[in-house]
Amino acid sequence: MDQQKQTERLKAELWCAVDKQVKELVPSLNVKGNITYSPKFINALMSLTYLQLTDIGTDLELFANHAGRGTITRDDLMLLLRKTPLLQEMVSNLNMNSLEQ
Repeated sequence: MDQQKQTERLKAELWCAVDKQVKELVPSLNVKGNITYSPKFINALMSLTYLQLTDIGTDLELFANHAGRGTITRDDLMLLLRKTPLLQEMVSNLNMNSLEQ
């Protein structure tokens, strides 16, 4: 499968995941009246998510390469999250919980 087809397939899967998340979250907002959203909104949210994820992936690869490794490690992720201590703590707790199981 060539790169362009793979990217389009990934975006289609991401679109479905974003659509599912929105459908699950909107009813739980407890807002008076109906909240509506369009496929254009889902597409915009998917595009933003895709760009953010590709930037994160690039940063993680660069951190690993800078450290002389070909594999991304937990340390690379913690370096990426250094400016968001709450998220860094949540990821650390997830990691610790998975080790305990």
